[in-house]
Amino acid sequence: MQVNVYFLLRQIIAIVLQPYFSRNGPHLNLTKLVSRGLRLPIVVFMTTQTLTRGQLERNLSQQIQSLYRIQLGHQPSKVTCQLFDEKLAIIIENSVTQPEQLLAEEGKLELAEQVRADLDQAMRPQLRSLVETELGVTVLDLLSDATLETGRTGMIVVLENSPPVRQSSSGRKGVNQESDSEVKAKQT
Repeated sequence: MQVNVYFLLRQIIAIVLQPYFSRNGPHLNLTKLVSRGLRLPIVVFMTTQTLTRGQLERNLSQQIQSLYRIQLGHQPSKVTCQLFDEKLAIIIENSVTQPEQLLAEEGKLELAEQVRADLDQAMRPQLRSLVETELGVTVLDLLSDATLETGRTGMIVVLENSPPVRQSSSGRKGVNQESDSEVKAKQT
């Protein structure tokens, strides 16, 4: 009986790394790998397809929510990501942690704001790395601000260039794509 070594190796890698792959695509979930201390020099040969804008946005939203849960022990209720060519907007709902809420309720608003600023600063390198990994482009700048009153955090990420995206099969127009009627209206 002849054993196909390549097939066997591929199966072993798939079984070992399965918990670390994103549910919506062939990308490694680096947040899970790093948080669990996996630092093995593993080379995985995979064919990757270019994702649609919506798939990229959904993957990023899930990864950011996971990062907050793992690093802060707090899961935001909703994370929304929207790509605009070389920019990415991120809105995180219910991003304020329990200690921050407690400080704010006790009238220590300045301390709560300082804690929020320190947490944002501590999360910045991980967020930058996550965005670069998921989108496959370099992050030039990451701007963020949080409002304790509403519990929202907003971020604008400036990218070196637009990430490669595949046109969706549903024909959803991208942000900068215009319909024929929009082009005709501008010409008149």
